[in-house]
Amino acid sequence: YVTPADVPGSIDAVVKAIDTPGTDGIVLDVEVEFEGSHGAEAKALCQGIRAKRPKVWLGFTSFGWPQYHGTFPWSEFDTYCGDAWMPQVYWSDRGVSWSYGYDDALTGIKSAGIKAPVWMIESNDDIYKGGAPSTADLNSFFDKAGPKTMLWELPAAASTAKLTQLDSLHWKNP
Repeated sequence: YVTPADVPGSIDAVVKAIDTPGTDGIVLDVEVEFEGSHGAEAKALCQGIRAKRPKVWLGFTSFGWPQYHGTFPWSEFDTYCGDAWMPQVYWSDRGVSWSYGYDDALTGIKSAGIKAPVWMIESNDDIYKGGAPSTADLNSFFDKAGPKTMLWELPAAASTAKLTQLDSLHWKNP
C-alpha cells in the first residue's frame, strides 16, 4: 500500500521488497490517497521504481470501477506501472450482483482507457445483507473474468463455510 505522501521513501521500500529473494514482481496498492491532483507523484513513483529495478514486473491494484474515481491518475499508473492492473471488483461488498459488478467494471475500464492486462480481484467478504457470496455467484464471476482472476483474501479459520467453499471455486489462479 503506497501513498503520494513520500514518493522517495515508497520507492526505497518497494525496491527493498523487490530485492527479496524469489521476488519476480510487485503490485502497488494505490487507492484514495492518489485521488485529486497526484498524477505527477504516480508517474514519479512508477518511474523511480523502474529506474532502480528496470527489469521488474510492475503492476497496480485499485478501485474496481474507475468511472466513480475520475480524479485518480489512471493514465499515469497504466502507462508507467501497467504490466497488469488488478481492479478490486468487490461486487459482494457493494451490494450488487456479480454480473452487474463485472459489467460495470468493464465500462469503467473502457472509459478510463486502461491498456494494461486486467486481472480482476473478487472478495468473498460477507455480502451487504450478511453471509458469504454463493459459490455459484463466485464461480460465475471467475469463469467470466478469466484465468488470472483472484480472490482478495482467504477466509479466517473460524469461517468454516468459506474455507470449505474454496475447494468448490473455479479459481484457476496459475
